[in-house]
Amino acid sequence: HVHVFDSVRTAKTCTMWMEDLTADQYHQIRKNNCDKTVGRVARATEEFEVAKQNPKVSDAQKEDWTSRVSNATKLCDRAYTTSNSREAATLAVEAFGTAIMQNHLCCTRLRPPFCTVPVHQDSQMTFRSPAGILLSAGALLMLVMLVSSAIDSCIKRRQADERGQAEATPDEPPHTAGAAGPLMDATTLTLELQNDWIRASPLRALPGAKRMAASSASLFGSLFATFEFQKDSVRNQYEHLLSLWRSHVATVADRSLDDVDESFLLAQALDDLHCELLEGFLKWREKFRGYDDSKMPEFEGPPPAGGVQWEHIDRALCPTREHEEATERSTQLVEIAVYLLVWGEAGNVRFMPEVVYFITELALSSSGPGGPGFYGAAEPVAPGGRSGRFLARVI
Repeated sequence: HVHVFDSVRTAKTCTMWMEDLTADQYHQIRKNNCDKTVGRVARATEEFEVAKQNPKVSDAQKEDWTSRVSNATKLCDRAYTTSNSREAATLAVEAFGTAIMQNHLCCTRLRPPFCTVPVHQDSQMTFRSPAGILLSAGALLMLVMLVSSAIDSCIKRRQADERGQAEATPDEPPHTAGAAGPLMDATTLTLELQNDWIRASPLRALPGAKRMAASSASLFGSLFATFEFQKDSVRNQYEHLLSLWRSHVATVADRSLDDVDESFLLAQALDDLHCELLEGFLKWREKFRGYDDSKMPEFEGPPPAGGVQWEHIDRALCPTREHEEATERSTQLVEIAVYLLVWGEAGNVRFMPEVVYFITELALSSSGPGGPGFYGAAEPVAPGGRSGRFLARVI
């Protein structure tokens, strides 16, 4: 079941649309929001406690956080004492959405996206109002600009490929889809991705942006060389990551009533993004590793992911400035990157999320390929060809 918000009845509270669900489904909604270990209220409480250590945080802000946690805890306690599963789910949704997030974010769904922004009853804007017309016109103009930009980019890339093929001499040996080709391209791709962050992304204005850009770009470039993903797919998924990251930076900042301390926004938003994006994957992994026959290794620190070499996240970017937190953030970034790159090339396999999870887990747990690489001996490909062997051999 996919849940939506009842905009008629959510003007002041974060409530869920009451479909007829099973008791197990109501219990899952309660657990997602109120579980004392992995629930959203528990994670928000931990984040508030870390933020309180910042000397720049005012007493009023600390009191507000304490009040939010207290109200949410009371609602969660009621959710676990009531015998009515439907009522328990409603209380749990209220605990996180109303008490913690002040109706800015409500988590009522059983499948991604698990949380959405509610539409409030008191919004009077319509498409026939002047504001609605202006917004519609602006959205249409943005759409036209995006389509034009995409077409122009495709034309320029096609022209570059044609020039490259025309310049190749008859005696030139065929390109090889082995270690040398991707490794040479990876350096160029890493610099390109890093420039995309520093020059174009709104995240560039945040403290630590250059170091975080270097970490993420080097990771994506190294994964491209190791697993031989398609270069255009890597570009697209890196842009996808920056978009998701920016959204979660805004969500983290919205939790604060006072001026936001931007020093650690990137690391805090990465933690939120990992929990949100990979919630389904992490639950699947926990059950999968529970089977003795799975024999999947567990790692202290970032998984090897094919033996990739990249610039890990600096602990100076983390609120506690501890090595353990920097290691956890680096682990989260690797898991997000591998999942996005696998998902980006999965095609129809996306309709079988457990298969995408399984491939992601294998890629994260794999050690260095050694010898000729993951896919055996190198194979000739036509100059200008873009299809990587991950797509051809795995998907």
